[in-house]
Amino acid sequence: MTAKPVAVVVGGGISGALSAKALADRGFHVRLFEKYPHPSTVFSPTDISYNISLGPRGQDALRKLGVSKIKKGVFTKYIARHVKQSVKVLQRARPDLSVASHNLAFSILRNAEDAGVEMNFEHTLKDVDFDNKVAEFSKIYNESMKVKYDLLVAADGSKSTVRQKLVEDSSIELKVHVVEDAMEYQCVILPHWRDIICHQVLYTTKLKSVPPETVHTWADKASNFLCLSSPFGDKTLMTMICPVGTLDGL
Repeated sequence: MTAKPVAVVVGGGISGALSAKALADRGFHVRLFEKYPHPSTVFSPTDISYNISLGPRGQDALRKLGVSKIKKGVFTKYIARHVKQSVKVLQRARPDLSVASHNLAFSILRNAEDAGVEMNFEHTLKDVDFDNKVAEFSKIYNESMKVKYDLLVAADGSKSTVRQKLVEDSSIELKVHVVEDAMEYQCVILPHWRDIICHQVLYTTKLKSVPPETVHTWADKASNFLCLSSPFGDKTLMTMICPVGTLDGL
């Protein structure tokens, strides 16, 4: 019996979990390594992270990978755009799926585990021998371990250790162009904000009702400020995105 090719996925976020699930479905023996603990042990039901809105194409892609049940996902068919003193309510042909990023990662990881992916949390990548296809990881209070691979997937974020090791390898010609992001974001849960927003929309538009799962947006081009209001159970998750320093002191 021919042994399965080994794929090592570095990073257990959304992209890493999706890559692991897809490779497992294609016949790879997948070993996923993530430096942080499993999200189910880190986040409590009241914790928040930035929200992700998945359109129909994103939902279809997840469905094709067998990821159908998203933890605490909310379907949003309406979007209310607040511009100065006016509000415009739009209805999508197909609803978007609004979900906190850590809940989306948790749901995909669960599907990856069911597909046979070997999960290794709290493992930090130390080095990569690209010539011999060996990745070295360390775990807190444990000795390092060397893992052979046929395919190495770098899904370890913007400060990728894999990418850094590629840069350090003199036998590989690689140029890295870094674009600094001058934006920052802040999330906050507001318990009664939804009622206030809906009242404002009803008063402004003369509509008879506003669905509670409506997503609201505020944007100011002059200051490059964006605010999103998304359903969060019976509360509202507000996400503010703005230039670095704008939120200082808030």
